[in-house]
Amino acid sequence: MALDVAGTDPATGAEATLTGSGFTRSDNYTASGASLSSSQSLSADGNLEPQHSDGGDPVLGVTANAPTESYNPVTDEGDGTTDLSLPAFGDDQYDTAFITEMKVVPNYDGKIETITLDIAEVVGSDYGALVDVRIGQESPDDTFGEGTSIAKWDPSWSAGTQTITVDDPPSVSKGQAYTIEFITE
Repeated sequence: MALDVAGTDPATGAEATLTGSGFTRSDNYTASGASLSSSQSLSADGNLEPQHSDGGDPVLGVTANAPTESYNPVTDEGDGTTDLSLPAFGDDQYDTAFITEMKVVPNYDGKIETITLDIAEVVGSDYGALVDVRIGQESPDDTFGEGTSIAKWDPSWSAGTQTITVDDPPSVSKGQAYTIEFITE
């Protein structure tokens, strides 16, 4: 840059103020059907490195819309009706704790965050029993205590729908068999 100052004396302490127009641009990119490991190319207009509005590094926000999947052995593998009810949680008249296991085969890769059960009926009263909920990658085999403990469930002693929130949701793979165990402690 050169300054042209009228006169014969050299310019000292000269300052120049430049004005111009700048712009801020925010781009949104949407992809549907992208897998968890997919990548997309993005480009920003201009000749400056992108930066966040506060001057820091740019921010990329990703919103995943994973499908919610449920599995109900009564409807998925049967005709929607139950033939009989079996004791599943609690204990019997001799204080023998009940243990139960069920098979699930996910239709998607993902995580099990909740388990919802439909309790047909309850007998007796709530005595504060806890149920250890476990999962393992196998089919049911009548061997209990396998897999990983994913929740300690305190069932409300009432019939109807009850939801178990999983403490540390395990990853599951599409098409693989898993056994969920319910062990009354």
